[in-house]
Amino acid sequence: MSDKLFDFKDLSDSAKQTAVKNFAIFYVHQYANNNMELIANYDVDGVVQDINRDLYINRFNLESTIISDSVSERFTKYAHLLENIDQKYFDNGNVEKSWDLWYQDKYANVKRGL
Repeated sequence: MSDKLFDFKDLSDSAKQTAVKNFAIFYVHQYANNNMELIANYDVDGVVQDINRDLYINRFNLESTIISDSVSERFTKYAHLLENIDQKYFDNGNVEKSWDLWYQDKYANVKRGL
């Protein structure tokens, strides 16, 4: 593994598979906890709605089944979403910063309202 970092779109096909699978685990947890606001900010084409519809339909399955089915059925939707999220990857598809840390950083930088 190289120390060089890549954008999602510049990863190899196998690295994209890894990146999507890892992100789907994070995504499903965010969905289950009704924590989708930050992720939805990166959705420019309505892919979140498509992914979420499948998650809702399959909500009574085991979590591992939900994640694997979601990745296989909506891989291109996850990939499109990851193209818009400002995350860096190693050449094997693992993220530079864990998804939980990424979320915490983004949440900390949300401008507070009233």
